[in-house]
This record gives sequence, C-alpha cells and structure tokens, in this order.
Amino acid sequence: AKEAENREEKERLQTAYYAKASASRKARLQAQRNGATEEEAEAAGVAAGQRAFDMTVQAIDAEAIALQAYEQRNAELRATAEERNAEQLAAEEAAREVLDDEVKLSSEC
Repeated sequence: AKEAENREEKERLQTAYYAKASASRKARLQAQRNGATEEEAEAAGVAAGQRAFDMTVQAIDAEAIALQAYEQRNAELRATAEERNAEQLAAEEAAREVLDDEVKLSSEC
C-alpha cells in the first residue's frame, strides 16, 4: 500500500513538472517573440511554469477527491442493494415455508 502511494505521488509530481516545463518554455518563447528582454522572458516563463504546476496539482487532487467520493457512493449503493436483496430473499424464504406448511396441512386432511 505504501509503495502504491509513493508511486502515485511520484506520478502526480512528474505530471505537474512536465506541465510546468512546457508552460515555462512556451511563455518564455512567446515573451521573446514579443520583444521582451531575456530577464523578462525568464520571469514570464517562471511565473507561467509555477501557475501550470499549481493548477496541475490542484486538478489531480480534485480528481482524486472526486474518484474517492464516487467509490464511496458506489460502496454505499452496493451495501444498500445487498441489504435489499437479503431482505427479499428472507421474505421469499418465509413465503416458501408458509406455502410448505399449508401443503402439509392440506395433505394431512
């Protein structure tokens, strides 16, 4: 379990770092095309990269929360369905016993 958590965290951060690098590179190139100095282009790249990183981490976290809520809701629905099924089976069994008792009584007469 711990290994899976570590792997998930590593993948989460890798995805965020890729988004950061891509956004940083794009922003830096765009700033240079627009005539910015090297320092301005670098600052634009850093800012865009950090925004992309933060947004990616937030999106991944939100997705994980939504998935957890979905799985919890499904577990609750499954438990409710199993409970209803058990009640239905018990009612059917009780009805069968009543019918069996009536058949026995009618055959005794």
